[in-house]
Amino acid sequence: MTGPTQIRISFVSHDGTATDGPSFDVPDPALAAEERAREADESQSWRQLIRSNIEVASGLLIRMIQDRNPRVRSLLKIFHEADRSKTAFRYLAAETFSDHAREAFLPIWIESGHHIRREVADDSILLDALWKLLPAYEGPAVRLYRGEPWADFVGQRHGICWSSDPEAAEVYAKGLNAMYDGGGVLVETLAPASAVISRATIEGVNGWEFEYVIDRRYLTEIRELKRFPQITAEASMPWAVLSDLQRYS
Repeated sequence: MTGPTQIRISFVSHDGTATDGPSFDVPDPALAAEERAREADESQSWRQLIRSNIEVASGLLIRMIQDRNPRVRSLLKIFHEADRSKTAFRYLAAETFSDHAREAFLPIWIESGHHIRREVADDSILLDALWKLLPAYEGPAVRLYRGEPWADFVGQRHGICWSSDPEAAEVYAKGLNAMYDGGGVLVETLAPASAVISRATIEGVNGWEFEYVIDRRYLTEIRELKRFPQITAEASMPWAVLSDLQRYS
């Protein structure tokens, strides 16, 4: 068994001059296999616990979030496999989390919010939990935009993630969210501070979205700005690739 192998990237210009770039470690294959086996055993024990005692399993989830355990998302997926996501988030909504835990949960929401919303399948329960799980917003009312399916707009099933940038929201209105019957729509709201759960980071790969997490139950008016025709899955491919960076819930 050996230690990790370090790989360094170098950038070579047209004149042959080399500049050192970042380096990273490739783990030893044997150690990586051991870690995968350990995680598989842990996942199996979680499945058994969720089936046998949902209260204790939810307590484990709470502790892992409080401890900023990197396997939180993996446990959430297993709750979903067992069809117990809604129950787990009921427990989360009744808890109080530290500021550090809330900061650590924010990247999980940014990366997987779309999936988590579908797994819970109950916006009221999810929103109640997000008030506890995400860093609190401390700002004024803010004008926000969202690109969503037309059917969601007319059915008042507005989503949770909004943007302060209308161009970012329009990407979704005419892209992925235009794949549904009726196409997509760009909408606008003036969100009172009482409706803003959290503000996502403006740094990193998702920074262009200027995302705010919103509790639509406290929005007073949502206005249609632009409507876009329905498109095919093939036509949505550029936005599909983009959505892998951030699923817009």
